[in-house]
Amino acid sequence: GNHDPRTSWHGAHFLSAWFRNAKGVTVDIGATPRKYVRYGVSLLGFTHGNEEKRNDLPLIMAGERKRDWSECFYHEWHLGHTHKRMETKHTACDTFGPVVVRTLPSMSGCDFWHYKKGFVNGPRGAEAFLYSKTDGLLATYFAPVKINDRKK
Repeated sequence: GNHDPRTSWHGAHFLSAWFRNAKGVTVDIGATPRKYVRYGVSLLGFTHGNEEKRNDLPLIMAGERKRDWSECFYHEWHLGHTHKRMETKHTACDTFGPVVVRTLPSMSGCDFWHYKKGFVNGPRGAEAFLYSKTDGLLATYFAPVKINDRKK
């Protein structure tokens, strides 16, 4: 659910049960609103993005994951809140690379809240990212949701 903690809780527990015997799959069902994954030289942060300010995310990551922050070369956030593709780079200082904050598109349709706010024209789809343990982000893939608007 989008802004529905109960539905998200049930969805996470369903995924955890579904993949319980799958090797190499971990589902984090902890109650923290921000999740982190360290993959080689990359530290990835995940949050919905409706509570934190975008500009605060780099320092939040540095404070919550001090050791991972200092040992990783690449730092990225993945958000969903605004349901559109967007990327911002924050440079903490010259000795560190930028922190990339990505807002990902949504596959969901337009509900009443989004219609009321005018969020009606964004491309629906999903993004996938390919990371190297030594070189960070290698590729980004986008899969659009195909909508048949033709009248029958």
